[in-house]
Amino acid sequence: MEEDVPLTDRSRRIRERADELILELKREPWPEPALGWSCSYTPQELILAAGFTPVRIPTSGASAQEWTQGYLPANLCPYVHRLLQAGMSGEAPPLRGTVFVDSCDPMRRLADIWNLYFGQGFFHRLDAPRRDDASAREFFLGVLEDFRGALQDLAGGRIGTQSLNRAVSVLNRTRRIMRELSLLRAMPRPAITGAQFQRIALCAESMHRQRFNHMAADFLSRIRRDLLRELRVLPGTRRPRLLLAGCIAEDSGLPALIEDSGACVAADDLCSGMRHYRAEVAQNTARPLQAIAARYLRELKCPRMAGRGERVRNLVSLAGEYGCDGVVFHTLAFCDLHQMDLPALQEELGRADIPCLPLEREHLTGEDSGQLKTRVQAFVELLG
Repeated sequence: MEEDVPLTDRSRRIRERADELILELKREPWPEPALGWSCSYTPQELILAAGFTPVRIPTSGASAQEWTQGYLPANLCPYVHRLLQAGMSGEAPPLRGTVFVDSCDPMRRLADIWNLYFGQGFFHRLDAPRRDDASAREFFLGVLEDFRGALQDLAGGRIGTQSLNRAVSVLNRTRRIMRELSLLRAMPRPAITGAQFQRIALCAESMHRQRFNHMAADFLSRIRRDLLRELRVLPGTRRPRLLLAGCIAEDSGLPALIEDSGACVAADDLCSGMRHYRAEVAQNTARPLQAIAARYLRELKCPRMAGRGERVRNLVSLAGEYGCDGVVFHTLAFCDLHQMDLPALQEELGRADIPCLPLEREHLTGEDSGQLKTRVQAFVELLG
């Protein structure tokens, strides 16, 4: 592989400022009151409109899943086990309650156990349909109405059109900021790394949204002058460009491993990355609940939904849009939904002459094993 073009002073300064932003985001106090969630199909607009901060249930302190195998089968995905361990440990920051989506069978079983053992606070389950047609939207609208009623009882106040539209505006701004940040890693000479982007994305899921919007927008405004100058610097990086797709990646370890191996993560389609921030809810409508239902069913394109052919074609199109030389498809052990998409994805990528590396991991964090590094390095060398 050819050597990289060295970083300029401007690009180095941008990355240093991104590291400073990440430290500032991590120093932010835990938002209270907060409601925990675990799936991107959770309609966070309703939580925000009720006066709570939606936060992804933190599992950074969870480790091995042996503790949880007395409650859940061992052949369920490690994310579900880590969520349960976070609840069992009692070390997670305070939550007023939790919201679960029946997105897959393991999540259903987790919700059953969670409600049985930790259901003393607010607890709500959402049944999201697997299609996006008129009857599915009508059903999901009823689910959201029930959710609004439960949140109104918890908050002791009505969640009206105005408060919903305000929440939509806040979260749409977060999505726009994340899209702009994502483009920084897609530049010919990436202004930030994929690992930095992933750290920022994880912070955005677990802190006061308006504070995040203010801090991230301030970062973008401060680097724009350097960024415009950096765009004029040629040539760009010679590193292979990769699309990272698949399951949740709950830390920045996997993007960092890819970049340490000599590639760059130019784009992603992860449920802890840009899939979560894809598309906006229609703003300032007279029927915001319908707009929320439409966005969550139509835009997230998770493997839990029907329409594998369209989903696979969209992934291949995304790789082409960002000029990616290859795709790393990341799955967790026992995640049948993502793994069922893999054969069709590999076939479609083969037609487009785009190499694909499937990576199945047993854990979410701290598993940068020698075997994993060897496979990624070999794939990057193949592309280079």
